[in-house]
Amino acid sequence: NVDFPLATVFRQAYIVPNGATNADLAATAIGTGPFLIREFTPGETPTVFERNPNYWQSGLPKLDVLELISIPEAPSRVAALQSGQVDVIEDPPFTELAGLESGGETTIVRQTLGNMELIAMETDEPPFDDNRVRLAMKYAMDRQGMLDLVNGGFGTLVNDIPISAALQYGIPGVRERDLDMARQLLAEAGYGDGLDVTLKVSDVQARFVDFATVYQQQAAEAGINIELDIRPADTYWDTVWLKEPMYVSAYIARPADGMLALLYLSDAAWNEIHWFRPEWDEILTTARATLDVEERTSLYQQAQQLVIDEGGHLVPYMTNTIDAVRRSVTGWLPSGTPFHNFLNMDISA
Repeated sequence: NVDFPLATVFRQAYIVPNGATNADLAATAIGTGPFLIREFTPGETPTVFERNPNYWQSGLPKLDVLELISIPEAPSRVAALQSGQVDVIEDPPFTELAGLESGGETTIVRQTLGNMELIAMETDEPPFDDNRVRLAMKYAMDRQGMLDLVNGGFGTLVNDIPISAALQYGIPGVRERDLDMARQLLAEAGYGDGLDVTLKVSDVQARFVDFATVYQQQAAEAGINIELDIRPADTYWDTVWLKEPMYVSAYIARPADGMLALLYLSDAAWNEIHWFRPEWDEILTTARATLDVEERTSLYQQAQQLVIDEGGHLVPYMTNTIDAVRRSVTGWLPSGTPFHNFLNMDISA
């Protein structure tokens, strides 16, 4: 894999002892990080960390104690920040950003190309086993409208694949909304009187329900009638993700090869759209082993174009990740992911 070096710097990657098993890692925190776990109980908050006295970088980390507190409700997160209960929050509502910036005590930190909400359709389950239906769902989407209404316009439009054109091997351009084309495709697929589908969703992530609701309204203009089935947050990933024909999902930005292998190889663990195509697997496998940059780029883009044209993902945009930070905080580095870097963070008096 020519792009293997990229895999070694994924934020999702960890340095662990040679021979460590998943069972070892589940039972004992093993790593090389700047903090040690002091208190952790699954399902409870806060998780408390303390400075690692043997950390390899002298003078770091700067904090003696770090607490991570789970506050699912966005208004409660904002209130906790404003009151000084917490020093940093992630994902504040975009409707609160102006007030947080003008309040004097807090500032907003943005990072591009972070996360994405999307809709997954299993391509081997009716009616999504007909690519005309999948394309109609894509043509019914107003991407800019989705971004504006769901995320306040903070983000970058993408083209039904969770890879930005700004990344290596990315493909520029997005599919324009075309309601006439969507209706024509539905009619050709036998749904001239309209299509009824159910979309599973939850408030397990901040914008999921808004995302589903806005798309529901947009799709109705093309004759696609979406019933929202709102599921409990605490069981969503276990009972809906990878198990239902159509649902809202989300991912963190990754390099193209990592994302393609994670979601679209026939044996991929997260192949949520049931994209089982040996010929596609061969394209990706060949791309990974191709040394010529232009040829490798062409193969990666060929693999992406097939997913864009025939895949089961509706991906309108990648969001800018947004953190709200008290001005007493120094050294906060936006990561673009939920995997934060607290190494240089400090609190001034």
